[in-house]
Amino acid sequence: MTYKMIGGDGQEYGPTTLAELEAWVLDGRLLPATLVWSSETGRWSEAGRLPELAGSFERVLPADKATVDGVEMVPAGAWRRFGAFVADILLIYLLGSLLWPVVAAWWGVEVKPAPEGGKLDDVLEFARQNNPLLFFLQVCRLCFEVVFVGGFGATPGKMMAGIRVVRSDGGRVGYLAAAMRFFGRLFCELPFNLGYLTLLLRPDRRGLHDLLSGTAVVRVHPGQKTRPALGGE
Repeated sequence: MTYKMIGGDGQEYGPTTLAELEAWVLDGRLLPATLVWSSETGRWSEAGRLPELAGSFERVLPADKATVDGVEMVPAGAWRRFGAFVADILLIYLLGSLLWPVVAAWWGVEVKPAPEGGKLDDVLEFARQNNPLLFFLQVCRLCFEVVFVGGFGATPGKMMAGIRVVRSDGGRVGYLAAAMRFFGRLFCELPFNLGYLTLLLRPDRRGLHDLLSGTAVVRVHPGQKTRPALGGE
């Protein structure tokens, strides 16, 4: 029986043997969420779902933990991630609001004044009249996520919360996966943020956007760096 796997750089590696996979598990290079192809089934699945690897994972990894550079990392909880998200949103909207008058003038868009009252109809009308502003803020979110997650592994909010975004095998995310993660987040938010329910239901605390982009959010020690992906990047 032979196997293949997807490394942290998104490349396919193999064919390889079960003995090699077990050695990678012991080295911390193969995590339960890593995609593995088996010649017996002819399909891809998470390594943690393969019965032949269950014993290896039980020896080296608790059900809710992973190892990077020999340092134990625990999936970040929903509340910790929510706090980081709020901090990032406030920062993005602050920077976006400061830049918007300049961008609007360059685009030739009229900046509408904010409503003085707190009526819902006034707020909705203000949002309708400022669609370009809402679009600009989404662009700011995209650039923010891709630059910080793709380049540094964490946004400022995540850095303050002591959490980091990694690939499912512990490797660096990279800019493409960071962009995929951002657009996956948009699916999570519609409708009614239901895509985030997996954060509460899965033991690895991966949201729908994490599953779509092959990433995970973990707690790390200060100054800890993630291990390079299998095969290099």
